[in-house]
Amino acid sequence: MRPDHSARPLLVTRSYNQLSKGSKKNFLSSTQFVVDAVLEFLSGSDADQVRQELFLKEGKRSNIVMDPKLMNILTAIAEAYNNTDSSIGRRTILSIVAKQVDYNLISSVIPGLTRYRYTAARLYAEEYGKGMIKVPSHRANIRYDPAQVEHFIDFILSPHISIDLPFGEKTLRLSSGTELYVPDIIRSINSTRIIQQYYEYCHQMCSDFSPLSSSSLYKILDCCKASTRKALQGLNNFVADGVTAFEGLKSMIENLLIDVHEKTRLTTDLQRAKQYLKSDFKLHVSRLSRVPDHCILFALSERHSQFFSSSCDHNHDETCIECTNLKSVIFDIKEAIQKYKSQEIIDRTMYDYDDFVESILAWKAHLLRCVNQDQCRTDVLQVMSANSIFLNLDWAMK
Repeated sequence: MRPDHSARPLLVTRSYNQLSKGSKKNFLSSTQFVVDAVLEFLSGSDADQVRQELFLKEGKRSNIVMDPKLMNILTAIAEAYNNTDSSIGRRTILSIVAKQVDYNLISSVIPGLTRYRYTAARLYAEEYGKGMIKVPSHRANIRYDPAQVEHFIDFILSPHISIDLPFGEKTLRLSSGTELYVPDIIRSINSTRIIQQYYEYCHQMCSDFSPLSSSSLYKILDCCKASTRKALQGLNNFVADGVTAFEGLKSMIENLLIDVHEKTRLTTDLQRAKQYLKSDFKLHVSRLSRVPDHCILFALSERHSQFFSSSCDHNHDETCIECTNLKSVIFDIKEAIQKYKSQEIIDRTMYDYDDFVESILAWKAHLLRCVNQDQCRTDVLQVMSANSIFLNLDWAMK
């Protein structure tokens, strides 16, 4: 913008501070006119560029004559600022003077101060007050859904994972220091196998459900007090006899008159069948299964009695690989026994064989009954009213 060179009076004063507000405004306007005229005379068409570089650079200079008391205050602020390690502490200290002292001045006593930190201190003073210490609120990050925890706890408390004891109790200590006494229970399988079964259960029964990670499940199992089953006798005789029967068949295989590869195959298949009954078989049992061995109504029905049988509304046209493996390995062992040359050895071995097979099938039938009875208990609990109680009476094993 070029100055207007028309004649206008110039104001001169010996004391600018004694002028009134209006006079100061007129004096500054007159002075601006003189400066513009001089710059145009000295630099011609480049007057605007000279004006910009001259006055802007002068404005950024920190060669300002300051009151010694103010400088002492700013120096103390700078010393406290530099001695503080935390960013929130520095922001709090800087907020004391950030709203009254401009950035150029405060940066001259605090070298390296960025405009971002200066602006953040001004905002802090506006929101919380000058020098006010902000107490951070405690916030807990919940990385799981309570429904996921409840789903897993329901699974590990199911009868095919946990066995209640008629005696004994454990002490559960809460984070608040409160102690709770809970009945002692025994888990039939170890933690790793429980988690594997749980993932398989979620995949087959509720594929749209997102379970917790394995590390979280291990922590839950560690917090939920329970003992790991080491002895079976006295807790579940069906399981104890079944496990003993598998061990007996395994020892029997070692004495059969077959080659080493066939012995290895039978032993592997037998161990696979044992593991299936101990873990996954209960998960496959249901009232609507199309596999005969998995259908509760079909498998527990008495064929020759109409009073102890039920009809299904579906066909049983599917097979289970694991159940077929159990039947096959039992049959193959029986065929191998017939290769003994002595009939006396065959009869004696077949006697033990029949006893082992009967115990294994009894174990399998017991697992079917357990699932059926647990389903009955669940159905009763669902229809109970709010003022009713559920009382479970069982024989205490001696």
